[in-house]
Amino acid sequence: MVVWRAGGAGGGTDEERGLACAVRGVEDAAVMRVIFALFMGLMGLGLAGLYAEALTGREPLVPLAHFHYLLNIVLAVLTSGYFFRPSAAWQGDLRCPACGERGALELSEVLRPRPSAAVLFFGGFFLMLLFQHWRPSGFRCRACGAKSAQRPVGSWLAVSWGVGLVAMLLASMFAA
Repeated sequence: MVVWRAGGAGGGTDEERGLACAVRGVEDAAVMRVIFALFMGLMGLGLAGLYAEALTGREPLVPLAHFHYLLNIVLAVLTSGYFFRPSAAWQGDLRCPACGERGALELSEVLRPRPSAAVLFFGGFFLMLLFQHWRPSGFRCRACGAKSAQRPVGSWLAVSWGVGLVAMLLASMFAA
């Protein structure tokens, strides 16, 4: 997005230019959420089609294949639904544990989970993102000022992906 002003493309104060960049960043993040949601939805739809084709095939599926297909379909559909809804809407559903005010919690920069270098080294980028998002996030209440650590919906989704991956790995190891 290009911001045009009367003073030219580079005109305006530093605050105006910073605000324009922040607005563009929010719009870019919203577009990326929708693109990722579409990708996960198409992945779930594709897996459902492959599963339906495998069920109608001549060779029977082993029980482990049913488990893998169904788990991945469910997780893809849940992830797609999560990313279609804006993150501000999910945070608006959180309630302050101290005063009970709904929608008053905001993410705290100090209490935000940080990426783990050890998890990045041993598990790779995907596992590091999964680990970072499944830890509770720190929030500060705008109404009463209380600090709390809670798991937002995205954190529970990351937990379900982590548990699903571990379950698939364990099932594959014991089936072999």
